[in-house]
Amino acid sequence: MPIFEDEPDEAQAPQSVYWSVDECRWESVEPTLPDDLVDLLAPPIVVGAARG
Repeated sequence: MPIFEDEPDEAQAPQSVYWSVDECRWESVEPTLPDDLVDLLAPPIVVGAARG
């Protein structure tokens, strides 16, 4: 049974799934953050997924 309604069952499963994880800098995600705040934060991690 699928977890989400739009998730296909195994007979209709996609042939490939792609994941990407990118550790980037706060300046590229939210350039308005003050430098002293950026120093306190962990680096942002951007995760993407796609079905092919």
